Amino acid sequence: FELQYVYFGSASLMQPWPKNCLYGASKAALESFALSLHKDIRPKGGKVWLYKLGSVDTSFFNSISNHLPKAKMMQSSIVADIVVKNLSCPQEVYSPIITLLPDHL
Repeated sequence: FELQYVYFGSASLMQPWPKNCLYGASKAALESFALSLHKDIRPKGGKVWLYKLGSVDTSFFNSISNHLPKAKMMQSSIVADIVVKNLSCPQEVYSPIITLLPDHL
């Protein structure tokens, strides 16, 4: 049985936005951690998946004004389906980082 770890980063690291320094720094640290862990466990057959997500319609965005309208955000159920399908498929090609963005970006 191989170890598989799933983490959720942020696509916002590709284009930083104002008043995002702490959030961005925490996601950058998570990305560094995930890639380092990947190097540690890959030789033993383990995998790390870091999904760099665009905006997902969650309660996180309820308190943020002037952000993408919820109608244009990804639905969390779709993100979950993608992760489950990815974990259950045999991997011909493997990349530890997967970026998921809403259709309009």
